[in-house]
Amino acid sequence: MANKKDKRRKFLDIRVIGIVIGLLVFAAVAFLSEATDFQLFKNMELSLLDQYFRYREEAAQEQAREGVTRTVIGPKVSDQIVIIGIDSQSFQILGGWPWPRDVQARVLQSAARIRNQQNREQAMLLDVFYFDPHPPEEEQVLTESIQENGRVFLENVLDNELPASDAQRRRMYAYQDFLFRQYPPLTRISGDWRELEHFMSEESPLPRFAAVMKGFGHASYRQDRDEVYRRAILVARFSRLTEETDVAAGRFVEEMQRITVDPDNFEWIAWKDKHGFFRRIPESVLRDPNALTSLSAELRAEALTDVDEASNPVFRIRRFKDYFIPSIVLSLALNYYHKTPDQVEVRLGEYIRIPDPEVYVITDPDVSNPKGEWQPCRVNGTPVREIRIPIDKEGKLLINFMGSSSDKSNTYIMRPFYQYANPGQIPQADAPPEQMPISRGLRNSIAVVCAYAQGMDEKTTPFGLMYGGEVHANALNTIIMQNFLYTPPLLVTLLMILTAALFAGVISSRLPPLLSLFISFWLISVYFFVVIQVFDNNNLILNFSAPTIAVFITILSVVAYRVIFEERDKRRIKLMFTKYVSPAVVEPAAAPGRGAGARRSAHFASRIGRRD
Repeated sequence: MANKKDKRRKFLDIRVIGIVIGLLVFAAVAFLSEATDFQLFKNMELSLLDQYFRYREEAAQEQAREGVTRTVIGPKVSDQIVIIGIDSQSFQILGGWPWPRDVQARVLQSAARIRNQQNREQAMLLDVFYFDPHPPEEEQVLTESIQENGRVFLENVLDNELPASDAQRRRMYAYQDFLFRQYPPLTRISGDWRELEHFMSEESPLPRFAAVMKGFGHASYRQDRDEVYRRAILVARFSRLTEETDVAAGRFVEEMQRITVDPDNFEWIAWKDKHGFFRRIPESVLRDPNALTSLSAELRAEALTDVDEASNPVFRIRRFKDYFIPSIVLSLALNYYHKTPDQVEVRLGEYIRIPDPEVYVITDPDVSNPKGEWQPCRVNGTPVREIRIPIDKEGKLLINFMGSSSDKSNTYIMRPFYQYANPGQIPQADAPPEQMPISRGLRNSIAVVCAYAQGMDEKTTPFGLMYGGEVHANALNTIIMQNFLYTPPLLVTLLMILTAALFAGVISSRLPPLLSLFISFWLISVYFFVVIQVFDNNNLILNFSAPTIAVFITILSVVAYRVIFEERDKRRIKLMFTKYVSPAVVEPAAAPGRGAGARRSAHFASRIGRRD
């Protein structure tokens, strides 16, 4: 009996309890932060990421003022990205927006009509939507300018709503096929493509423009839950409706078993609920009569129903085939690396692999007569066999923002549109070479023509409001500079949380509460500094919030345990004292540190405790 009591006392020893509490806190924090959609930790990490970006910019600006050269792996801004801004100065000179399309075409003419074509830009993105028809003469000028330039990329915009009529869908799909012949979609897809958000309609450039462009991509972005743009959807899933089948409610199981789906061809089937959402039917359900019976009951309760010619209730089952459209940023990056979308491999949740990338190198920099050629992409002189762009399971890239909006910090090269739009400085297309300028200052660059005036296409980013073209520029810079952000493997994060919780449990169970709290604050401050340095120098985002919360919950839990159970032990000892000595002696014994009498009483109490 005494042996059991000793074991129980040993287990209840505060030093053991501290470790146990640490393990329990680790399990709870790890589960909430990594295995669930609990938003506290995710929101904290997103806010911290924004702070890392800002700290990096402030540190760079401070060191630049002091004349210090930073040796940093992370921050790199390509001088090959040039923003041509549709800005307030251009409005003063050319008139208010929207400009006629023949005015917009001038930037394409300026870039194309130079004496030596080696001084040309690599690509020019018109971050302007050309969905609606304008006067024919304007469209004719823009079409001819796109064709003359030969390096123009245009955008389409994706939407989740399925067009209502068959005629609309047929027209849209026929046009999409035309676009895919001009510029192929992504085809080498692996991973769970069903995890991608599905889009069912699109707005695309007018056919006359699309027929002469060099490439295109979608311009759709999605905010994080705090309404900040941090990620680019590099791979978008477009779901095309290919077939509709009415299944009789009374013969649901039998008729559904005759339906086949080919997931290897990116096919899937779905039904539409009363709220207008499509719900996918897993392929395994079609082979399971019991699952089909349950599905039938679900459809009866929640699906939109129809009737056949005999007025019998039917459920409409729709078949879709998915296509995978690159973002405009990915299309520009692939052009930079001399690749097309059908040449790259997409592994959802892991990476987009670009094999054997090449870059265009100016081998003779003579301004009047430069020469260049495609060469293997190199890093520190070594040819790069492949580039892996990290993406999540939704096909998104975490953008490595390089700084504030360029109208505040000059992060990217920015030139106003009007500098390329003065008709008196644009030669005629058939002008002799001597009338052509040597250069327009866009040599070997990716030019992004975009809105650059307050109130036009502004998006909330980690650096506050930024123009949409600048978000494109930051995403593009992340890829072409191979300046990707990474998170450590899950096991590393779990080990950090475990270490933090156990450390807090050990010190809080052995040291006074205030001292353990002070040590924890100090170490957390050191860890925060380490997190920033690792981000700054290695582009690695260590988890800060989960280990920190684990430390404080553990300390509070151990302190609470000590307060509750040590007070209980004091009361137990006090009660034992009253059996052997007078109350006058008990009170001093309860307050250690009051002279020799108190020490003798404490010694006597410990002997009684052991005998008990």
